Parts: sequence; C-alpha cells; structure tokens
Amino acid sequence: MGHVAVDQILEEVRNGLVVWDAHLRKRIFVFSSLLLLKADNPMHAACCGGQAGNGAVNLCRVCYATSETANRIAALRTIEQTLATRPAAVDSPFFSFPPAEFDPHRSMPLETLHTVLLGTVKYAANLVLGILRDPEFAFLWQYLLAHNWAAYSRPIPKNPRYFRSHLGRELRYVAQGLPFMMVMIEERFPDRVWTVETWMVVAHICFIAKLLYRDSVPADTDNVLTFTVRGLMNLIVASQDEAIAALAVKPKFHLLLHADTFQTLFGPLKHSCATEREESRIGHTKSNIANSNRHATSCDMGKRYAEIVLIRHLTLGGYDPQHPELGRILGEECFAEIQFNTHLRHLLDLPPIADTAKEHGTPSKAIRSPRSRRPIKHRIQDLNGYLRTALQNVRIVLTKY
Repeated sequence: MGHVAVDQILEEVRNGLVVWDAHLRKRIFVFSSLLLLKADNPMHAACCGGQAGNGAVNLCRVCYATSETANRIAALRTIEQTLATRPAAVDSPFFSFPPAEFDPHRSMPLETLHTVLLGTVKYAANLVLGILRDPEFAFLWQYLLAHNWAAYSRPIPKNPRYFRSHLGRELRYVAQGLPFMMVMIEERFPDRVWTVETWMVVAHICFIAKLLYRDSVPADTDNVLTFTVRGLMNLIVASQDEAIAALAVKPKFHLLLHADTFQTLFGPLKHSCATEREESRIGHTKSNIANSNRHATSCDMGKRYAEIVLIRHLTLGGYDPQHPELGRILGEECFAEIQFNTHLRHLLDLPPIADTAKEHGTPSKAIRSPRSRRPIKHRIQDLNGYLRTALQNVRIVLTKY
C-alpha cells in the first residue's frame, strides 16, 4: 500500500486539489506542499527507518538505539546513511519522495495518541493499578465516583479494574489523576507503598503527557521537555525494578526523545499530530462489521460511512454543491437540537455549534433556544425526522458523497 499512497500524495502535491468550500459556497483550488504524514506509532516508525518486532535493530527511525547507545542520544542519520544500512528487501516506499519535499525522518512526527496516551501513560497505569488487590480497587472506584470532575470535560466512566480498556481520551484524565490515586491508596492502606522509583517514573510520565498536550509551546521552555524525557530514560535504564527496567525496550519511550524536535517544527503535537478524531470512527467500523449479514461487509461499511459524512455535512448547515441556490439546508430547530444533545454531537464529531452557526449565518435565536425536556431518545428521533425531511427536500443522492 505504501507505493500507492506515495503515488497519490505526489500527484496531489504537484497537481493540486479541487474541493468544495461550504463557507464560500463555491469550488476552490488547493495547492500545498507536503508537510508531514500522520500514522500510528510505532508501526510507521518501522516503515520509515527501523525494523519491526521485539528483536528490532533500531527502535527509532531518527537515531541509533543499540546496546552501546541505550542511554544517550546518538547523531541524526541522513537519508543516504539510512538507505546504506538497509537491505533492499526492507526499503520503504516512502523513501521515494524527493528529499527536497519530504524527509521521512523529520516529516513523520510521533503521534501523541498511541505514543503517549495508549503507550507511556497506559504503561504507567499498569505499574500502579496492575498490583492492586480487590479492597484497594473497591476503594479507588468509590474515590473516583466521589471525585469532583468539574475541572474536566468528562469523567472516567470505567471501573479502574478495567483500565486496559480505557480509550485515549479517558487516559488523558488517568494521566492527570494517577498521582492523586496513589496518594489516596497509600493513605487508606498503609501496607500498600510504592517504591521511590515507581513514584518518579509515574511523575515523569504524567508531566511529559501534560507538556505534550498543551495548547501552545512557550518560547522560554528551556528544553524542559527534553530534560524531563532524558531523566525518565535514565530512571528506566538504571532501575533495579524488573517491571520498570522492562520499559527500556519499548519503542514508544524512545520516540519521546525526539518529541521536542517535532514540537519545535510543527507546533503543539496535540493539534497537528494527534489522531483521536480518526480513532473515534473505530466504533462505527466494529458496529458495521458486527451487524452486517451480507458477504460484502465492506460495502455495508462504505454505505454507513457515506451516511455519516452526509449527516455531518447536513448538521453543519452544509450546502449542496449541485444546488447552491437552495442555501442552508437545515432549519433552526435542528441546530438547536444538536446544540444541547452533547451525546449526539460527540457521535457526529461536530465542532462547537456557535462557531458553526456564525460561519453559516444561522439566526442567533437558534443558539438561544430553550433546552428540550423530552427524553434523549425522543429528541434523537425528532432529529432523524428533520434529517429525513431535509434529504427529501433537496433530493440528495447518497452516491454523490
């Protein structure tokens, strides 16, 4: 698939794209250079520089991570040096990009969801929660239920016993609350005391997650992120604890060594190199596969995704490119319904309704509409009715989208 992806990307970079702008209500031409590629780590690291598997020769695509250089950062490799050390059978098609347009070492930054939240933060949660007993889990669960979540956008909905099933957005709050969980458990159960090494590793991991998920990168950071990551790696390498020492072979920890470099090039990785939005569609994929009774499940998935894209286009007050004279499709009631139904907005992956309304000229009274007291199930049914009516009125053919 790499060869096909490279050919398509090069064609779009050189020839440009013609897309429909729902705000301007006309087709626009987009021409841009290739900035970076977003993918999952550490898999795309294997595609770009290192070999995959537990017996990896190089854990990182940027520098060498051998036994001689396990506790220090080696010199950066050039593309030519990388190609000289790789057999022809494992060369990645991404190296076929012109060097002036794309450098696979620097233009494929670490992706924060899998590297930080589903990687290092989950490892830290395993160190803390993986050794708890049943009474300690019960106490922690009651503590989380009674916790004041006013400062958070949403609480952690799962029992801490099943922390391995947490999603990436839930692990954000695990990273913020893990040190406090440890304090509460040690105060309640005096016989449960974590080692100083475990405390230091957890504190470093949680602080790194905080630095990588901030909205801006201050100019006077003084390399705080780099020093913190190096301190974490030194703790892991020098640890006498087997559970902590085992983290030294995890590629995701080594990728953190270059987080400061990528953050300097691309800005906050939370915005530019995170795939939470793409990962949110996994639920739709699993649901389509489980509920499909056809032999062509991919066809059912394609239709379902087309419906989701169409509904999202309509709920954003989108315009039909084939009939621009119709103006905005949906009415005020639908906008007001979507504003207050946060669960539905999350499923549709919509931006703040106020910003959307301003862009598309929605009357302000739609934003100030009183919240309906009807059950959510009935309100969703009403919204489905609005959408069906809108589809019938504009006669949009699903295959166009």
